[in-house]
Amino acid sequence: MTASAGRTGAATGRPLWEWWAIGALGGALTLAPSDLSRAAAEALPAWYTQGVDANAALCGHTPPPSWCGDWIAALEAARPPAGPEGAPEWRHRPVAEAVRLCTTLWSPVWCGAWRAAMAETATTEAYRAEAARRRAAADAARARAAAAGAAWQGVVERVAAGAAGPDEVAAVRRRADTGDLDALELLAWMYVEGRGVMVDYPRAYELYARAVLAGRADLRPNLEALWRRLTDQARQRLERLFTRVAPPPAVVPP
Repeated sequence: MTASAGRTGAATGRPLWEWWAIGALGGALTLAPSDLSRAAAEALPAWYTQGVDANAALCGHTPPPSWCGDWIAALEAARPPAGPEGAPEWRHRPVAEAVRLCTTLWSPVWCGAWRAAMAETATTEAYRAEAARRRAAADAARARAAAAGAAWQGVVERVAAGAAGPDEVAAVRRRADTGDLDALELLAWMYVEGRGVMVDYPRAYELYARAVLAGRADLRPNLEALWRRLTDQARQRLERLFTRVAPPPAVVPP
């Protein structure tokens, strides 16, 4: 090796002869196997690299990891067809059922063959493609959730600052309609304070009551405070309304 052959590029540490080769090939560069493995790991879920035995052992427990559904679905999508009548029993078993049976103390005799077949399936391009698709879908879902969370936080901040317009009110109502307890509390507070809506104590009581009945017991004092501000007619209506659903959450004397 000549002295120049061992010199490296200052930016990356790559030998200069490799840079020359890349230039001679018009910029084309084939990734080394280690680079391919790293690139694949970045685009694929963790369960892809763990192996069938490790995944089956984890997914056979209760409760299983959250990724088990994706792993099982990927195997189902990539495994060969069940085969003709008379094929081994495990060929006709859903993957989820086989995982459950083959992780018990008294597993069926065909479990060894099933594990070997699934290990082979896990080397196929179809399995890899399904794993990549599910990783991309999960990433997209997380991105949507993060964006939705940021958007919701912006709505909350504008409402708290007294800058609630029609868009903010509509956003809070949509979220409250789904049963979101924080949105129910916020919308009730908006009706109490007149933030973006007209003050409406009966409506605020109804929203707080829905949240209390759904588990927000910490909001009960709000109901008791509002009760004192309600007219007799509003109290009677609310008593009838919540008696039909559950015991009145906070019917107290004035």
